Amino acid sequence: MTHTFGDIIYRRRKALGMTQEALAEKVGVKSTYIGYLERGKRHPSPKVASLIAEQLGLNRSYLFLASNPEVREFLNINEDTYELAEYPLPQSMIDLKEDKELCKLHKISDEEIETLQKLAFLGEPRDKFDYILLLQMIRRIFHDR
Repeated sequence: MTHTFGDIIYRRRKALGMTQEALAEKVGVKSTYIGYLERGKRHPSPKVASLIAEQLGLNRSYLFLASNPEVREFLNINEDTYELAEYPLPQSMIDLKEDKELCKLHKISDEEIETLQKLAFLGEPRDKFDYILLLQMIRRIFHDR
């Protein structure tokens, strides 16, 4: 379950027995601003989020991600663990890796497979033969000098 920035700081502040006024003083903002943050009426700057995390004993990265849901989505952050989720390999890359005969025919090394896997996310290869073409271009550029 994803908690909002406001929910997280409200619960933690209460658990510590701290008032909005006390937190505001430690962070260097007005107590009304803390109230706005807790109710989701304002969005903290990264600096303020970091100061609040420090005062409440929370992980700064966790609190930053809680205050920036669009960043969580962009980075594909797991909503439950706040860890970076794995991106699945495109099916065309899986097909190439599984086609041992094709890899042997084109003498594709494990290092080249790793490089192609990294490049797989830069575009949308249609099939495993797109990787062969890409590999041939890479080899020509870097090996034929």
